[in-house]
Amino acid sequence: DYFYVEDAERPLILRYDPTMDPIMRLGVYGDLNLFALRRIAEDEIKRELDGLSGVAAVKVKGGLEDQILVELNERQLATLDLNIATINARLAQENVNLAGGRLREGQTEYIVRTLNEFRDIGEIASLVIGRKGNVDIRLKDVAKTHRTHKEREVITRVNGQESVEIEIYKEADANLVAVAQAIKRRVGSMEQLAAIARILEEKYKEEAEAAEEDTTVTESAAAADEKTSDDKEKKPKKGELPPELQRLIASTLPKGVQIEILSDPS
Repeated sequence: DYFYVEDAERPLILRYDPTMDPIMRLGVYGDLNLFALRRIAEDEIKRELDGLSGVAAVKVKGGLEDQILVELNERQLATLDLNIATINARLAQENVNLAGGRLREGQTEYIVRTLNEFRDIGEIASLVIGRKGNVDIRLKDVAKTHRTHKEREVITRVNGQESVEIEIYKEADANLVAVAQAIKRRVGSMEQLAAIARILEEKYKEEAEAAEEDTTVTESAAAADEKTSDDKEKKPKKGELPPELQRLIASTLPKGVQIEILSDPS
């Protein structure tokens, strides 16, 4: 039997493009603040994943994104016969990060970028925006610069802890499973990530205990135990990652920062 709803409207059939959705989502969280987590995701993890074969784009969401606020003094601008358009143009000219394509050399592929970005607020403040007479006019002469963050549009959490999310998109003609496996070979599988977290936790715990013991050891006791210490140094250190885990991104993250696979369709 079929039942019809009297007030049902005409159905809509929409075209769905699976390439518009990320094939994998990663979460970065830990003891650092949201500025630092965002920088790690953008400067380290994103750049590593951008170069993988089959990856079309890597997007970072959440955390606090750095933003430099430039507050102009309109009276000073008028005095020096300058305008906002000129300052915007000079900032754009001196802050460049452009994709330059790819180069192939045998089996090796290089990603080329043109980089000429500001490294700190001091460089921005010292930017020459014009000349009056024989004197350079710098941005700090007509404006104040402050470090702040962009307005937050997305808040992400991992295990209840605020985090930064990384979305990875594949190229249209790339095989989903092959790209996902390539990502996990660089980031680490769920099992490898759990192993890295466990080993590093043990390592940091032992380091903390050793540091605490060192503060209570007197010079005489240290001399008496010198031979014992030498013997201990010859033994393999606990908490060291096996070679197959050392090459993964997760093993290179700062102390207290972890990465987790949030979704994996493969």
